[in-house]
Amino acid sequence: MFWADEIATKLDKNKPQLVDDAWSASGFAHVGSLRGLIVHDIAHRALLNDGLSSRYTFILDDFDPMDGMPVYLDQDKYLSEMGKPLFTITSPTEGLVLSEYFSQEFIATAERVGAKPEFLRMSEIYQSGLMNTAIQKALDAVNEIKEIYKRVSHADKGASWYPFQPICEKCGKIGSTTVTDWDGKVVTYTCEKAK
Repeated sequence: MFWADEIATKLDKNKPQLVDDAWSASGFAHVGSLRGLIVHDIAHRALLNDGLSSRYTFILDDFDPMDGMPVYLDQDKYLSEMGKPLFTITSPTEGLVLSEYFSQEFIATAERVGAKPEFLRMSEIYQSGLMNTAIQKALDAVNEIKEIYKRVSHADKGASWYPFQPICEKCGKIGSTTVTDWDGKVVTYTCEKAK
């Protein structure tokens, strides 16, 4: 029996299933980026073939900060953009943001190989407020999260660390902000780039 079919037969047919994957749209996708897309598409199809209700989503993480400079971008033009969320950076193609510039080819390739996920953009999810409750819970549970990091990865995040980075209101960067306080409603932060 094929592995995906075997998984499908073990699931409760009365419960809807979610198949999900994600990719950071920070550069052109390489051939290895297709592995997750295809594996998850196979799993989704096996669920549907076995009569289960299945939703296949694929997150285009365009909220990530630009933290590496692709060699094929104009270094002089894009160096000042480092640390900004990918969905806020203009691309070499007029009218597109950088994350869409990189995502277009990936989406077209998914169509060519027959994968049909529902593409979602993290920028839209965050801006819709859908993540607000989860962010608040993470900020409220900061000490528990630090303990998990310590136990699982032996990483000591330090007393002042919080599991959140806001976009700086002055410079527009996310990669240079550090939360300094959370009062249960409002985050206070500093930004090393905003002067």
